[in-house]
Amino acid sequence: MAKKRGHGEGSISQRKDGRWMGQITLGINPATKKAKRLTFYGKTRKEVQEKIREALNQKDKGMLGEPSKLTLQEWLKTWLEDYKKRELKESTWESYKSLIEDHINPDLGMVKLSKLRTNDIQRFYNEKLNNGRKRKIEKDGEEISGLSTRTVKYIHTVLSGALKQAVKEGIIPVNPADATTQPRQQKHEITPLTTDQVRQLLEDIKDDWMYPVYVTALGTGLRRGELLGLKWEALDLEAGMALIKRELVQVKGKVKLQEYTKTKGSNRTIALPDMVTRELKKLRIRQKQERLQLGPAY
Repeated sequence: MAKKRGHGEGSISQRKDGRWMGQITLGINPATKKAKRLTFYGKTRKEVQEKIREALNQKDKGMLGEPSKLTLQEWLKTWLEDYKKRELKESTWESYKSLIEDHINPDLGMVKLSKLRTNDIQRFYNEKLNNGRKRKIEKDGEEISGLSTRTVKYIHTVLSGALKQAVKEGIIPVNPADATTQPRQQKHEITPLTTDQVRQLLEDIKDDWMYPVYVTALGTGLRRGELLGLKWEALDLEAGMALIKRELVQVKGKVKLQEYTKTKGSNRTIALPDMVTRELKKLRIRQKQERLQLGPAY
């Protein structure tokens, strides 16, 4: 029969093989939601008691810590679900998930967090810059090229953010991604259309059913998602104003309207040039006429 454990000595019991086993709990692992335990073995109960007392003494002094057995892949899954799902817009969350599944996990996912080093991450970034993209060629198989610097920087944002949270949780002591060198962003010079070119463009597409969209794009400079997310309720054509508060996004292959909910500052009001308000008024009249003509089929 095993003796009743003493106060502060952890859990001690005798195994079937005659050896003694003791355990102490270090706390709850925030990633796995399970208790973190250390196990000790000895030929006698006293031997195990001494090992546990020494471990508890080190724990009280802040000298004891169990190396995390958690892999990067496991932590990224927890980080996405528990920390980012409510914080990010759905489209942004999906882009994070895609970068993790397509790029980070295949190369670094099985590495334990406690073993992940800065040079591992740096080599990963360099490899992505050189050979990160595979494109199928009809006759010659595959062509391999590097990811853009912008994409690699985005991968770094995701990976570094997850590791930063792991540091806060005490899972790892430092963020190994902090010391990596990021590629320089390549700036591409943009040549805007001249006034004459804009006039010629509008003349060439004046009969296109998308003409009001092109006019609004040229007159406001809205991003594509914001432009396609406009609703009549957000437009005051008499005052020549538009409230930008949603965008059209693609999530999991499906197109949907997404409200700006991150901050109040995400919503903004812009002025509409006269040319834009004229075209939008024509479009609204045409839509009303089509609705009357088509009825329920509209």
